[in-house]
Amino acid sequence: MFKGQNALITGGSRGIGLAIATKLASQGASITLLARDEELLKNSLNQLPCDQNQNHSYKSFDLLSLVNSDVAIKMLKDGIESPTILINCAGITTHALLHQSNSEMIKNTIDLNLTVPIMLCQLFIKDMLRQKKLYPSILNISSVLSYTNHVIPGTSVYAASKAGLLGFTRSLSHELRGRIRVNAMLPGLVKETDMGSIVKSDLIPISLDCVATKAINILEDRSINGQSIADVIGVSPENQSLYESTIDENGTQIWHCLNDSSIILTYDQINDNYCDCPDGSDEPGTNACPKPPFKFYCANEGHFPGYIDQFKLNDGVCDYDICCDGSDEYKLGNCVNKCEEIHRQYEEYKNEQLAFIKKALEKKQKVIDSAQNKRKKLIDNLHQLKRQIPERKIQINKLKLQYENSELDQQDTSVFEGLKDHFNGLANKIEAHKRDILKQESKVSALENILEILSKNFNPNFNDPAVKDSIHKYQEYVSNKEEAILEDIHETNQMIHNLIEKAKTLSHNGAKGEDHLNYYPPTIYNLIHYYFQLFAKKFLKKPVIEYTSNLSQNELSYKIENLEKELEKIEQKIKVIKTNLSLNYGPDNILRAYDSITISKKLGGYNYRINLLDGIYQDDVFIGKFKEFKDDKLFYNNGDRCWNGPKRSATVEFICGEGPDLISVSEPEKCHYHFLLQGESWCHQITEDELKSKFKINYKLL
Repeated sequence: MFKGQNALITGGSRGIGLAIATKLASQGASITLLARDEELLKNSLNQLPCDQNQNHSYKSFDLLSLVNSDVAIKMLKDGIESPTILINCAGITTHALLHQSNSEMIKNTIDLNLTVPIMLCQLFIKDMLRQKKLYPSILNISSVLSYTNHVIPGTSVYAASKAGLLGFTRSLSHELRGRIRVNAMLPGLVKETDMGSIVKSDLIPISLDCVATKAINILEDRSINGQSIADVIGVSPENQSLYESTIDENGTQIWHCLNDSSIILTYDQINDNYCDCPDGSDEPGTNACPKPPFKFYCANEGHFPGYIDQFKLNDGVCDYDICCDGSDEYKLGNCVNKCEEIHRQYEEYKNEQLAFIKKALEKKQKVIDSAQNKRKKLIDNLHQLKRQIPERKIQINKLKLQYENSELDQQDTSVFEGLKDHFNGLANKIEAHKRDILKQESKVSALENILEILSKNFNPNFNDPAVKDSIHKYQEYVSNKEEAILEDIHETNQMIHNLIEKAKTLSHNGAKGEDHLNYYPPTIYNLIHYYFQLFAKKFLKKPVIEYTSNLSQNELSYKIENLEKELEKIEQKIKVIKTNLSLNYGPDNILRAYDSITISKKLGGYNYRINLLDGIYQDDVFIGKFKEFKDDKLFYNNGDRCWNGPKRSATVEFICGEGPDLISVSEPEKCHYHFLLQGESWCHQITEDELKSKFKINYKLL
């Protein structure tokens, strides 16, 4: 920002001047320090950041000599390169009641604090105007005592000189009309300066760094011109711009309420302990307004800035956890600045935490590696099981084909083989029928013999009509009797024999020769297989492999059944693994590493056993079974039922710490338990903000 710029800084050997010089040098400006003590100037010059493009220098000179000597003016100008930035920081701090002050003290204070800045501006303005391309700037360091309601006894001459510097700043900026920007800064009480070390006041101490940063901001912002800029008590550096004043047509320094610009106040009404703005914006540093827009800002130099509620200001309590510099009690002044000691405690705490986190993250990585390995094994097992499925299906299909072929082989035997039992049964029936017929014939023959004897020996003269009718019918029977019954049976036997012989020559697939017996396979699969074989034999070059087996159909059926059961088990295992892989096991699947780990501890008279991925027990009482991981918590349900209550359930939360260890157990709702576990697995890289929020002051060491 300031590369190529030359900055002349009076009072640059120490305090505010040196702090501003250091910041300008760090941003590329070449610095010329102007003060009386040459030894101190040498040491200060060596502290400035410098690179090859910067040319720092110093000049030992008594600025009061400029007031009465033209020679001194010429000597000063001849020995200094024309600046593009002029910072009038040199001044005398007087702390004496006016009636106790001598004329020399009054004259020197006004000369160095007011006359010398006027003369230096007059001396270098022409040279600075020639360098307008570098946007030259003048910054006069005034004081908050110059134009505010803050009054410190014994500083009347000092305040007058600094107030005069404000008037000069406004008038000069108007004269130069922006060709050179001219501004004044009104710092508060800076403890590292002469004024800060000797004056006791209700002013909030501010740091050199804060003042130097503000100066750099003014020099950088080319829109700021003719302003008298003071740090407002209780306002953070980033919000100080909201409290910049303007000059009205009467030359009065004014400011308006932040949320209502129609309400205009004089600048000294800010922090006058009276609430003038409805939004409370005019009292950032007091508790006069009930709801100010910002909290009170504590600079806490050497530690971290803090923000405290205004109602805690000047209440007699040192809120060191927020305002370690004691600035919250600036009126009472009863709180010593403890920032150095508190920051030392913080640094020790920070180093301990960072060392622990480093080890914790190393342990966590091992847990993550274990969890990832377990997940990888599941995936490998899943792939292995998936590969087994087509193998098993091929085996099953092959066995089914063998089974079907076995049926086909049986069906391809002769028709006789298929009907053999039927033929044998028919032959046996015929033989039995033949025996029955022969037995009946024997009885009929005996009856015929009786009737033949009666027919021959019958006396026709015997008048018995029944006998006569019986003999007559017998004679008709004998006349019409068939003698070919046995021969018909023999003929039937011959036909069966011929049929058997013919059946032996026929198969299910077709007859030998011209005869053919149609057969339809019993299953669709058989039908497809049959015709595919028929097609393959006729049209395909490579023969179709026929699957045959020496096993019986019962054995094949048994093997098929076992393989199908085995396949079903594999598919069930795959389903279980897929379900497991789809579950949320936390970041990096870290909870998988705890599937076989039980955390046990006795708390509140109970023995707790926690298996994170299984369940929780309180002695012998089942608290709940693992349900899910959601929103960085573990949830458990379906535990043992409470007496006159619901089933037990639980929630487990985690924090970073040494472990795994059970820290606390509570029952926020009836039969619902809350467990807090700590362990390295739940640690992460810690930020500065987290360290600050967790840090606790050891007040015993303060």
